[in-house]
Amino acid sequence: MRFLPGSVVLASLALVACGPSLKAAVESDMRFEHCYRIDEDASTPVAHKRGCWKEWTARYSRGQARERISYAKERVRVLHGAVDAAPPPMVASTQTAAAGPPPGDPYAPPPKVVPKAVEAVTASNQACSDACSKAWNTCAKPCTAEATCILACDEKFRLCAKACL
Repeated sequence: MRFLPGSVVLASLALVACGPSLKAAVESDMRFEHCYRIDEDASTPVAHKRGCWKEWTARYSRGQARERISYAKERVRVLHGAVDAAPPPMVASTQTAAAGPPPGDPYAPPPKVVPKAVEAVTASNQACSDACSKAWNTCAKPCTAEATCILACDEKFRLCAKACL
């Protein structure tokens, strides 16, 4: 009984040391999502889809949930019987543009996919918010620690900022 705590610690360390590393788990997740994305893309040939799932099952399934492994194996089985059809012609669309490149460095930031219209709205909201802040400074400047004066400026700012959104 004297060696029980030490043996428990040793067994725990052995289990942790034998598991997949964090980097391997992240790469496995990225590869799974990549295969899932190209599986949904109608322009990707069936052979590429099948090859992606086969590679994931063979090389990246270690330490993954059973559901993911069974899903990947099922996709390989289904795609094995599928016939390659001619991919439809590429049509420029927002869905194709936002799909993004295949996975690369797992620690790189994601690519920017914000549409130009959203950037314009954000810029106009920022300009409006800046104008409200400037108006509050002008309103609060003459207030000499007078609570009612500052509260009135705060209320004007709140209404102004609400109009910006």
